[in-house]
Amino acid sequence: MKNGRHIAVVLAALFMILGIPALLLADAGAILSPRHAESVTCASPAVPDQPAGDFLVLINREKHPDTLPAWSDFFLEGEAGAVTEDISCMVVQGDPAGFQLAERYRALLAAGQMRIRQENPILVVSRIENGLFDVVILSRDTADTFRFSTAYDSPGVAVLEEKGDAP
Repeated sequence: MKNGRHIAVVLAALFMILGIPALLLADAGAILSPRHAESVTCASPAVPDQPAGDFLVLINREKHPDTLPAWSDFFLEGEAGAVTEDISCMVVQGDPAGFQLAERYRALLAAGQMRIRQENPILVVSRIENGLFDVVILSRDTADTFRFSTAYDSPGVAVLEEKGDAP
């Protein structure tokens, strides 16, 4: 009887020391759920469709002097190749097509490699003029509406023109 009680006390103590903290972790519920096997087998997210229209992709030459050709190939052809650096992408608020294209590019890259921020158009113009950006994705309509051509007309900005799917 003493041995059984001793084993029960030791197992209860081990559960309290190791088991309870493990169950309180944020991922414990996901690991124990029946959908866990599905999430492991479907590791890559679905790539959004290419939006319709014409787009501009602005890349800061000064921040990416060594990887500019690789990023240009990625944004024009959609294949990341050997690009391993992280990048921050700005999209103008109220430009759903530009945001959809940015989401498409983010899905093609490794998880967490591209961050997308939606910003006010005036702030985006200011950041472009001062060289405080990595990448900006704009639909041609948004670029014409807010007259972005004056902002990116500098040697520090690489401008790529992307053609979307026909509507």
